[in-house]
Amino acid sequence: MNQVIDNIKKSSAIIVGFIALLICIGFGLLRSNQITKLSALESELNTKLDKISLNVKNSENIDADIQTLKSHVSAVDERLFVREERSTNIDFFYSFEEKLDIAISEVMQLERNNARYSLEGPDELKLYSVIDYRITVNGAFHEILRFLYEIYQIDTIARVTGFQIDTTYDSDSDSGELSAQINVAVLATK
Repeated sequence: MNQVIDNIKKSSAIIVGFIALLICIGFGLLRSNQITKLSALESELNTKLDKISLNVKNSENIDADIQTLKSHVSAVDERLFVREERSTNIDFFYSFEEKLDIAISEVMQLERNNARYSLEGPDELKLYSVIDYRITVNGAFHEILRFLYEIYQIDTIARVTGFQIDTTYDSDSDSGELSAQINVAVLATK
């Protein structure tokens, strides 16, 4: 036993190195799981950093884009009907009578029964609503077409959703006057 102790005393540097090697191997085995986790985390963080760099590059003129978007929204807002101003909205359509020399016999605001633009509908409107009108116009064919063209050109955002034309039978007149029922959907405030 003394001889083993003497050999240990002579080669103590080898033993210390061997013990240090065992400790390093133990730490390596314990930390090997962490290395793969940290490598995956590093890769994910590098991907996020690349995305952030691209976003910074693409957002250089974002203030100008926001101002442009706000001006477009205000331009749309100026063209909207106000749902509560029912008589003003109806008078808007009657104003075409003098301008086009056409007879508008009825403008009726309809209750919205079309689920297309309502909540959960396929064309749901989040910022605006739609007001439906049924307009009855009497006149010659070219006058009715001119009326449709005026609706197409107005500043108000409107769409003709239905059109039916019939001849009117007036026993006193043989003028060939027509009667058209036009359904119009107009964008309005919510």
